[in-house]
Amino acid sequence: MHDAKRERISSLIHTSAQDACVSLMLMLQREGPAYTLEICAGALVRLDATRVEKTSHRKAFATAARKALKQLEKGPLT
Repeated sequence: MHDAKRERISSLIHTSAQDACVSLMLMLQREGPAYTLEICAGALVRLDATRVEKTSHRKAFATAARKALKQLEKGPLT
C-alpha cells in the first residue's frame, strides 16, 4: 500500500469516530467508491492487526465500505 494511503488510514484512526465518518463520506464523494473501499478495508485490517478495539471507528469504516460497495454495484454513472 502506498505511504499516502497509510497516512490517511492513520489520520482516520487517530481522530474521533464522528470526524472519521464525515471524512469517509467526503472521500466517497471526492475520491470515489473504489478508493474509499480500499481505505476502509485497510483501516479495518490495521485495527485487527494492532488489536485495537475502537468499536465506533470500526462501525464508521464498515458503514462507509457498504456505501462504497453499493455504488460499485450500481456501476458507472452515465
